[in-house]
Order: sequence, then C-alpha cells, then structure tokens
Amino acid sequence: MAAEFENNGARRQAMLRGDVRDLLAGGLLLVFAAAVLLSVRGLAFGSITRPGPAAFPAVLSIFLIGVAALVLVRGLRARAQPFGAVAARPLAAVTLAFVGFGLTVERAGLVAATVVLVVCAAFGFERLRRLETVVIAVCLSAFGALVFVWLLRLPLPLWRW
Repeated sequence: MAAEFENNGARRQAMLRGDVRDLLAGGLLLVFAAAVLLSVRGLAFGSITRPGPAAFPAVLSIFLIGVAALVLVRGLRARAQPFGAVAARPLAAVTLAFVGFGLTVERAGLVAATVVLVVCAAFGFERLRRLETVVIAVCLSAFGALVFVWLLRLPLPLWRW
C-alpha cells in the first residue's frame, strides 16, 4: 500500500511540468502588459519624431510581452519544483512601503514619502540595519528630488510641513 502511494506521488510529480514560480511570474507579466496595451489603444501613437501619449506605454508593454514570453518558455522547460512557503514579512513590508509612499507623497512631500518607503521596506529584513536604512533613505530622497523635481520639473512638493 505504501509503495503504491509513493508511485502515485512520483507519477503526479512527473505529470507536473514547469517551474511554477516562472509560470506565475510570466503569466502575471503577460496579463499586466496586455492590460496596458489594451488601455492605450484609444490614444494617439504619434510618430518617431513626435510620439503621442500611447507611444511609450505601448512600446514598453510590447517589450514586456516579449520578456513574459521568455519567462514562460523558461518556466515550461524547467523541471517541476515545489512552490515553497511565501515569506510573509518581506511581502507585507514592501506592500506597506508602497501604500505608505502613496499616502504621504502629496501630504508630506517627496522627501518624507521616500523616507517612509525606505523605512517600511527595511522592516522586511530579518535584521534591521539602521545606518544602511538612513543612508539609503537620504540617497533615494536626493535622487528623487534631482530627477523628478529639478530635471523633469514634475510638480511634486519636496516638503510640506
């Protein structure tokens, strides 16, 4: 009886094909890229010299569809592997970081929102390294201010107190 159970398990494992992680990642990328491509279809594409509002998202989503296809093919060619446990702490920390950034960027400014993002994401690590977190928060805040506010001239407040 036990040998028959083991044979069924081996047979079921042999029936599974592909790496589940790559298949899920490729599928999610494909769905996201297709959704973006469908959402910009009513916008003007423009030309090479004067791209319209649909040009960048469309080209980027076509590129992403190609990447998704590569990930899916890689997942199909790989041997079946168990999915494994999901690490809840890093997932919760990164999710909280994005939500925190979104909630604070308009209320407190780009610098404070970036600090919130980095500090929340840092809690995803098992050991919180305070000095590294501070250095990363300062560098990302300066980089964000330089690129988005000064170079791209986006109307984002740096500070709101």
